[in-house]
This record gives sequence, structure tokens and C-alpha cells, in this order.
Amino acid sequence: MTDRSILDLWPGNALWSSQVVRLAALSYSRGADLSEVVSTVAGIRSGDSDGWYKAFDDLANRTRDQSAALGADHRLSQRDLLWRASMYYRNAGVFLAPSDPRAIEAAESRRQTFGAAAEAHPEPIEQIEVPFGDTSLPGWFCTGTTSDAGPRPIVIVVGGTDGVAEEMYFALGGALVARGYSVLVFDGPGQGEALRRGVLARADFEVAISAAIDFVSERQDVNADRVGLIGHSLGGLYAARAAASDSRLRGTVIASAPFDLLANLTAGDSSDTDEAAMTFFVALYSELTGSLSLDEALGKLTDFHLRDAVKNIHTPLLALYGADDALVAVADGERILADAPTTDKTLIVYPSGSPGSAHCQQDSLPVAQLDLCNWIESHI
Repeated sequence: MTDRSILDLWPGNALWSSQVVRLAALSYSRGADLSEVVSTVAGIRSGDSDGWYKAFDDLANRTRDQSAALGADHRLSQRDLLWRASMYYRNAGVFLAPSDPRAIEAAESRRQTFGAAAEAHPEPIEQIEVPFGDTSLPGWFCTGTTSDAGPRPIVIVVGGTDGVAEEMYFALGGALVARGYSVLVFDGPGQGEALRRGVLARADFEVAISAAIDFVSERQDVNADRVGLIGHSLGGLYAARAAASDSRLRGTVIASAPFDLLANLTAGDSSDTDEAAMTFFVALYSELTGSLSLDEALGKLTDFHLRDAVKNIHTPLLALYGADDALVAVADGERILADAPTTDKTLIVYPSGSPGSAHCQQDSLPVAQLDLCNWIESHI
């Protein structure tokens, strides 16, 4: 073990350190192992994206092979290893352009290993496709074992800029299923597998969320009168827009949602903003929006905001923000709740230095899941 905190593995490179924390936190829900993660990053030089990819790809391959060597007599152990492998594959490609062949291969392996783990899981995790125009959006429908309780309430979970459906299962999906909900996690426009299929990011992501509500509402095992929505980071902005436009939602949770994405990306200076992170995300958004230049990408991002939509949110709203979040300020959450006319609105801010104070509370899943799931149980 290193004597350095995993919160600051590479001084001056907050983006890379935050990705390690984000992955290591999934240990709480069987999506990673802390010792495996820390030992893997120990030999990676700051900024060496090729070295990062190779280290995590090797870890993912070893973990997958270990599962295969166990044989079918150890299904749950196989599942646990495959779950970890899926998140290690996700992490392997996180600093590569989505079009990089290595990132594409890692994404395919992530989905394959997660799917194999789902087959070994005692509770149903069903691979699904949400109809969306001329194409479809991939995801997973997760639920508990069949009971006499009737159709379950449903919570739809949306990840952020680089979030994927499989990761959101570990962040929230499993915890909600354990509390009696069915969960839909899916890749929308500009995310994960949907992006690989050519479905680019769009400001009106609420159209995709409404399509997801249509999809789950047609299922006989879903209580369509009890639909909740959770969005992380940019997914929180998307969720807020959906809350403003789709009256079928009983309640919405946003975590570290920006009020205005472009303003968020271009605000601040080197004293209070991680310039490397901003450079990374601007380049990433260029690819997610299918832009041929930085100027084109920035032009498209001008529509990613809540200035108009937030005034139409009338259903219950919970917002979670961290005081140590380097990407989205608490002030964004304060503005969203101030402008939303709903009378049932709650802002939770995790103080600096406390568990949950990082972006999307990725430093402490137990704290985030406690507050979020308790609110869902009270509203959905």
C-alpha cells in the first residue's frame, strides 16, 4: 500500500485522482476492489493515458480470466469477478477518445462482462433496448425476484458526460432494487454504447428520458404511476429538463448538476479550476456532439442549460452537491432550487472535508445512497 491518500495520488492532476476515487468507491457495491485499484495505479505516471489504459486493461483481463477459471460451480464468485472486470474495462478507456479502437474494444468488453455477470445474478438484470426514433438506446432493466406485491415502482437512472449504464447500476441501481424498486439504467444520446452507435449528445435529452418512460410504462411488471428519475452530473441537467417537461414523473433527484454547461466549462481561472480537466472535457464534448472544431462544439453547448426549463419544474425535487466538487459549484444547485417553482424541494450540501463532498458524491456511496434512497422511498 502507498502512504499517500487516494484522494491525491497525482498532485496537480485532480482529474486523474478523482477517477481513481470514483472507481474505488464502487467497492461498496461489488464494482471494484480497493486494493486492486490502488496497486494498479501505483505505477502509472501522471498524464500517461497509454499507461493508464494498459494497466487497467491488464487488470480487467486478469479479473475476467480468473472468473472463467472458476467454472460454473461457483456462479456468484464468477459474477463478482465479472462485475469488477466490467468496471475495470470502463476505467481503462476513460482517458481515450471514444473513437479510439482501444476505447471501443474496452466498451465492448465492459458490456460483455457485465452481461455475463447479470446472467449469474440471482435477481433479474435484463438487457433491453429503448425505442428511440429510427434507432434504440441500450440499457438494463433491473428488478427483484417475483413476489405477490404486484408491479414495482420504477426509478430511471441517467449518468453524466462519461457515465455509462453499467456504472450507474453499481452507483445506485443495486441499492434501489434492494429497497423494492425496479431500475432502468440506459445509455442516452452521447453516452456509452449509444454514442458508439452514432447517437450524438443533444441538449434536449429529455426526449430520450420520455422515451424511456414510455418503454417502462408498457411493462406489466412496472407501476407506471410511480416513476422516479435520478441524474448524475450532466445527467442531472438532463433530469431537470425532463422534470420540467414530463408530468409522469413523481419525483426527480439531481446530483452535481450544472445550471449552464458551457458557463461551467469556461468559468474560473487556474487558481480555482483544474485547467487539465476543463481541457479534457471540452475535447470530449467535441466528439460527443460530432463537432469538427472546438468552435463548433462550443456553439452546440450553448443550448445545454436550465435557464428556461427550471421554471417549469413543479414536481418534488432533491438536489445533492458537494462543497469540494471541482467541476460543479454548490451555487448551481442553489440557483436551480431557487428558480424551480415546486414547493417540495430539498438541497443537501456535503461540507468540505466530509464524506460526499466530491463530485456526485463519488467519494462516498454509503452517504449518497442513504440520503438519496431515503428521499426516493418517501416520494416514489
